[in-house]
Amino acid sequence: MPEEKPRTGQTVHASSVVRFGPYELDLRSAELRKNHQKIRLQEQPFQILVALLERPGEVVLREEIRQKLWPDETVVEFDHSINAAVKRLRDALCESAEKPRNIETLAKRGYRFIGKVESAANPVAPDFPAPAASLLEDHSVEIENGRTSQPRHRKWWLAASAVAIVVLAAGAWVTLPRHSKVKLAPAMTRLTFDSGLTTDPAVSPDGKLLAYASDRNGSGRLHIWVQQFMPDGQAVQLTHGDADEHQPAFSSDGSKIVFRSERDGGGIYVIPAVGGESTFIAKGGRDPRFSPDGRWIAYWQTTMMVAPWVAGAGTVYLVPSAGGPPQPVRSNLSDAGVPEWSEDGKRLIVFGCKDSLPFGNCDWWVMPIDGGPATSTGAFPLLWQSGFSYGPDVPRVASWHGGALFFVARHGDTTNVWRVRIAGANPRVTGDPERLTSGTSVDAYPSLTRDGRLLFASLTNSTDVWIFPSNTNAPKPAAPMRRVTETAGPHQFASLSEDGKLLAYSSMAYGRQRIWIKNLESGAETPATNSAANQGVVQLSPDGSLLAYTTSLGNGGAGVVVPVRGGTADQFCSNCGTAYDLSPDNKVVLYRKGSAIRAFNLVLRRDSLFMQSAKYGVFQHKFSSDGRWLTFEAVHNSRSQLYVAAVRDSGLPAPENEWIPITDDKGWADKPRWSPDGNLIYFISNQDGFFCLWAQRVNPDSKHPIGSPLSIAHFHGSRLSIANVGAGGPMEISVARDRIALNLGELTGNIWATDLSR
Repeated sequence: MPEEKPRTGQTVHASSVVRFGPYELDLRSAELRKNHQKIRLQEQPFQILVALLERPGEVVLREEIRQKLWPDETVVEFDHSINAAVKRLRDALCESAEKPRNIETLAKRGYRFIGKVESAANPVAPDFPAPAASLLEDHSVEIENGRTSQPRHRKWWLAASAVAIVVLAAGAWVTLPRHSKVKLAPAMTRLTFDSGLTTDPAVSPDGKLLAYASDRNGSGRLHIWVQQFMPDGQAVQLTHGDADEHQPAFSSDGSKIVFRSERDGGGIYVIPAVGGESTFIAKGGRDPRFSPDGRWIAYWQTTMMVAPWVAGAGTVYLVPSAGGPPQPVRSNLSDAGVPEWSEDGKRLIVFGCKDSLPFGNCDWWVMPIDGGPATSTGAFPLLWQSGFSYGPDVPRVASWHGGALFFVARHGDTTNVWRVRIAGANPRVTGDPERLTSGTSVDAYPSLTRDGRLLFASLTNSTDVWIFPSNTNAPKPAAPMRRVTETAGPHQFASLSEDGKLLAYSSMAYGRQRIWIKNLESGAETPATNSAANQGVVQLSPDGSLLAYTTSLGNGGAGVVVPVRGGTADQFCSNCGTAYDLSPDNKVVLYRKGSAIRAFNLVLRRDSLFMQSAKYGVFQHKFSSDGRWLTFEAVHNSRSQLYVAAVRDSGLPAPENEWIPITDDKGWADKPRWSPDGNLIYFISNQDGFFCLWAQRVNPDSKHPIGSPLSIAHFHGSRLSIANVGAGGPMEISVARDRIALNLGELTGNIWATDLSR
């Protein structure tokens, strides 16, 4: 055979020690050390790290990792297991997927080692001598999930070669005491096999029936289905019609199912679990839940835009399960939502805030159903310390079962089901959160049976930029739309040049958030900058020559302006938030800092206060094309209203008493955007019960609204919608002369189960 040439900068010999940064990996002892301190590392993360260090700078495909960790005959849910192993490896290296120092994720493809390897090119895993049989006698390991038990000595390396396949398949801890059991991650069992969206699982109290929402009948709408709780159980469709029906929950005796229907603007209904006619219970409302005694149904209403698997807040209601007038649950919270019952039926746990949204002082709170002060659980400080995401990804409680809360939250690059302890007369969350699922995208809507089986929906949420062709100065209902982002996402935000030729957006396609420019005529896409920082909200100048963006979402980042065709980046703020707009003459950037909107003059190098309100939170500021007017969003008491203000000769907007209301204050309106001629304002609103795209005509001279809002595009389905993108943050719309760009999220998924009692 011809001699293999070494790679550039590498040697052909295999070393037993690899160093990268402060870390040192000893391949012979299978030990990872940081500054000479040993770090405990499980077998699967160790094997993945070795695979990455064998080829630094190269992509190691997920399929290669699968083949390395599991033989072909091993039955394991590979996607869940690989993600869990990579997460444990990142935890050991004290890094996250969002800010990788060593391990970069290439979405849906694999991983790449990007740290500097200082020694030991072409590392090889150690070959261990086979232990004598006498060393393995009477030292048993019980492998769960139906796997065969194998003997094991307390020194893991003595048994490595004898039980290598079992250890790899199990993901066992690499150092264990004598006679201990290997605690495996619970096996995942898939219960539905639909190509579309099957979600919102709920189990009857006796554990015999499974209810869920699915669009499997081909109508394009979700309906409630019931089947026996087994993979091949016979499924029966309970609801029919032209509106989505979802969020089912069983009564305490299992005879009824309560659910939300989107018919007639949305409402709560009850239907017999064996089928029959549904009964209307209450207008509006979401996430209905029967009380343990079956007498009440708790639900909540909100005007805000939130993704369906995250927490939101508005008002919590109780309504008699047999029908009657709903009553709000009174407390000391300004906003509350997503109620779940305590087992004694006397309390609810909710996501709530003492200060009006979206400003904060939020937590999970325990509310007495007969009124009275709510008690904070102290969960959120604990979760933030543990690295959970906030912003649009608010952790959501799904069940209060015994002394544990089961919840859905984003941690790193995945959203999963977790469990945390809760105890005390005034219940407090304590201890470390425990991850229960490890899907690649969104594991949500967990439902727990009395015997410890956990059901959840494993969802893929494809967030992309979509384009509507339209003469935006003379709007009509939108023409058929098309997706313009093709790589693995999510693809967030969207900003068009006024002529509609260039699109800027932010993408996670290559493992970190980065801004891309797409020429919509040629289809060519290029990264906007070579910066290594995560790049968030993006705005193109109207003429398409400049790009403004922030390096993080929220305070703590930096604001940067850079020429689209290349050139020197110009930082205009630090410890600042979203960049909202560039003035038509490219001289001024509007951006958020704290609760204020500030203006930075790029020519004079001067920063000044632009707008702030003691009554409202103000957001989403946009100049008209002539620079004489400003439209923006004002939030107060969980209501969002759109306004226009004249821009005076001083360059500042008119005072609050001269603001011109464009929408009423009864719901939620967001993302106001001017038409090119300045005679319409496009926006998102839930005025018909769904978040859809509307436009409001305004007087060319005074900018006062003319007539009723115009319907542009509706998104009344759960499969493809604005709401799936998230709570206003990564969602964007942008208006050019001949097209509108916006973000939509498309959900697909199925239901899985795991047994937590093992």
